Amino acid sequence: MPPEQCEQCQTSLQGLRAGGCQRRQVVELPEIKAKVIEYQALEVCCPNCLHVTRGTFPDEVRASVQFGPTVKGIALYLLYGQFLPYARTADLLTDLCGCPLSPGTLQTFVAEGSDRLVDTEELIKQALREAEVQGDDETGIRVQGLLHWLHVSRTDQFTHYAVHRKRGKEATDAIGILPDFHGIMEHDSLSLYPQYTECQHALCNAHPLRELRFFQEHEKQEWAGKLKEHLLACHKTVEEARARGETCLQAWVIAQLTATYHQLIEVGLAAQPPPPSPEPGPKKRGRVKQTKAKNLLDRLQRDAASFLLFMSDFRVPFTNNGSEQDLRMVKVQQKISGTFRSQTGPGAFCRIRGYFSTMAKQGYRLCTVAHQIFVGVPP
Repeated sequence: MPPEQCEQCQTSLQGLRAGGCQRRQVVELPEIKAKVIEYQALEVCCPNCLHVTRGTFPDEVRASVQFGPTVKGIALYLLYGQFLPYARTADLLTDLCGCPLSPGTLQTFVAEGSDRLVDTEELIKQALREAEVQGDDETGIRVQGLLHWLHVSRTDQFTHYAVHRKRGKEATDAIGILPDFHGIMEHDSLSLYPQYTECQHALCNAHPLRELRFFQEHEKQEWAGKLKEHLLACHKTVEEARARGETCLQAWVIAQLTATYHQLIEVGLAAQPPPPSPEPGPKKRGRVKQTKAKNLLDRLQRDAASFLLFMSDFRVPFTNNGSEQDLRMVKVQQKISGTFRSQTGPGAFCRIRGYFSTMAKQGYRLCTVAHQIFVGVPP
């Protein structure tokens, strides 16, 4: 409203044209209330044969009472987008929307949503098979109290999760992505991944950086700090070249950085204590136990090409932290909602959560895509 008088001299301002305005806004939500839509199929009696013919309902209306796609989509978003437990999700929808639901009803929503995403999951898997670079990782989860393994394959655009009783190649073969992948696979040093020989391998540098920091700070090994700083300097060099629009470092730069890398490894190897003298008596079978620092140095030396691949191909990330971040969301779900209590629950969770993660990476709003699952048009 315009002011009625001058706040300084009290002169009347009525009828004068405003010369400007200031704006303030209050954001509010309308009342959230469940709406019941009733469909009626009329019955008409034939005057000739007295047969009663009933009209038809829409294809999506199949029960005497059912919930619509918006309710189902919001429930799925709360369960697998925000990781609320079933009971809390049912309470929230009942209190906030006046929409009485039970955990059992939510389970039927999850089962329906999972069934509707079967083809979409296969599209995600195919996109990952055809990717130029993908990250892979795994972590343990509990299903009915038993240890299972959650495997993730991912890029910056796609995410796929799968739960299997095994951790190794039997599991990844059954999942069906890695056997047909021919690009660059980035992973940690788990022996599972090098068994796939039809693709190129890049190793995550986050793991050796953490170990090098430990040896530097807790065991006071000077070489570890220097090697850690050199790896970070290599990464910085790549980022600066990437900012200039380059796709790889020049050959002489790579040669120089690689030579320094191997020199520092040699310094580290020289600093390791010799293996202990064998004890008198019968010779023990197996390899002589090495220090953890020696094991790391051997790994860095043996797999140098895989650890340093990010310098010659800028498509390869310096670390595989993206895979760890995608797995972390499942750990959040386990902390908030507890472990899986059935064998079907993990499969539905992986399919829906993988879809949500994929859509989030591509810039979609999860509430929107959750609703679209139940109207038959998932992106």
